[in-house]
Amino acid sequence: MARGWRRHRPPIRKILASHAAGEDRLAELARLHQECPGDLESCLAEMLLSVTGCTSERLSRLAAELGILGRWQQEARAPNPEVRAKAVARLADLSWGVADSILMMALADKEESIRTQAYRALLRSGGRRDVEQVFTLAISQRPAVRSVLAGEMAAHALTLAETVIPDALRSHDAGSVAAALELIGGWAKALPLPDLPPLFRHDQPGVRAQALRALPYASSVRSLDAEVLGALRDESAEVRAAACLAAARLRLEPALPAIIECLRELERGPARDAALALAEFGQKGLAALEREVRLGWSPATAAAALEAIESVQNEHYGYARL
Repeated sequence: MARGWRRHRPPIRKILASHAAGEDRLAELARLHQECPGDLESCLAEMLLSVTGCTSERLSRLAAELGILGRWQQEARAPNPEVRAKAVARLADLSWGVADSILMMALADKEESIRTQAYRALLRSGGRRDVEQVFTLAISQRPAVRSVLAGEMAAHALTLAETVIPDALRSHDAGSVAAALELIGGWAKALPLPDLPPLFRHDQPGVRAQALRALPYASSVRSLDAEVLGALRDESAEVRAAACLAAARLRLEPALPAIIECLRELERGPARDAALALAEFGQKGLAALEREVRLGWSPATAAAALEAIESVQNEHYGYARL
């Protein structure tokens, strides 16, 4: 295996690169495909990972001309999920339009990893309908899948805010609403979100919390300071923690006493959010954190405050402004 790799792959890569650059090397590549099909397919798949535009289109045509495309399409329908996953990953790297029917089929694959590959291919296509479809499907997937797709979807955030996000925020499915808000908060982009205010009164605390996390990025909405201050006393620790961060990012100084109260009363993760929120207020927040350490209300409070102070001192916390 190693000897075959050394013998075949370097010349294959050289000829592929020449063909991709515009020189017609089809005859040589066809001969190599007959002699060592596995090596040529692997080299082609490897090269497709690193090219775009016309180069990608030329290599995608080559895959069709050599029959490699048909082979990958066949393998994308294989019963073995590992074979399907490998084929879909390779098809996803081809120029959009070459294998779109197979990738659309893969959106319904029972294997999550295969669906994710198809989602990413749709996002790379840049087509408005494709991106909208991915968003609509993504909010019904597990958080791990959304986190993989979030970065690529961020480039289309404004388009999504004008089309499918309003429908998602009006959905009767609380899980979908919370997932859509989670993506918005993760993108950290200013977006028009006129449907956000009613969600602060949603009956599900998960939705209320995600709405608060998305609030700092909502443009063209009325002032919601009163809602944020009210959320700092919500019965849900998750909501109170999210309200602490929202108040800090909105520089809502009247919220400082309530955030300090949250730091003292909440536990673990929520207390850490409250401490980090105080850090965002600069000198006033840092002074409050140092005071909490000295007072020693509880080990959990002191630990959260110390962690926030250290994050500011080490400049690990991007929002802190001292």
